[in-house]
Amino acid sequence: MNVFYNYTDHDVMKSKSILFILLLLVFSACTSKPEPNLELFNPEAFAYNLSDYWEVNATVRAKGFSQVEKEDVFIFRLAYSVDVITTENDTIKSIFEDWVEEESPEEFIDSQIEAQVEIDSSLGVGDYKLIFHVKDELYDQSKSITVDFNLSK
Repeated sequence: MNVFYNYTDHDVMKSKSILFILLLLVFSACTSKPEPNLELFNPEAFAYNLSDYWEVNATVRAKGFSQVEKEDVFIFRLAYSVDVITTENDTIKSIFEDWVEEESPEEFIDSQIEAQVEIDSSLGVGDYKLIFHVKDELYDQSKSITVDFNLSK
């Protein structure tokens, strides 16, 4: 009885092929980019009384959005709308809508999103909120963030 197995050239090639495929899979898993994960942070809002109305300037920063590279240029596109929640908890939907699209020879770390809203002075003084609804149009992900502001005399 022969307890030794004779490996043939076919067995060696088969083993090498399997090893190559496994190494290729491990390498591709290690080099793939993580999926985008949109994050909104650092919201700010300031209101200015202009007699007949209030002007509210607001910003929020975004990161984790998707980017495409075309001809050595990185591009992203974020669409957004802004709602206002009044002192009476009424919501004025989409009082401001816009989008940000930028391109750069280097990948983006984050981007600033800005809104300028006019509020009729008849709404009165008090604490208000703005809600930014941001959509990453290249990856189809959305997030929202709220920022408080005050209208005072």
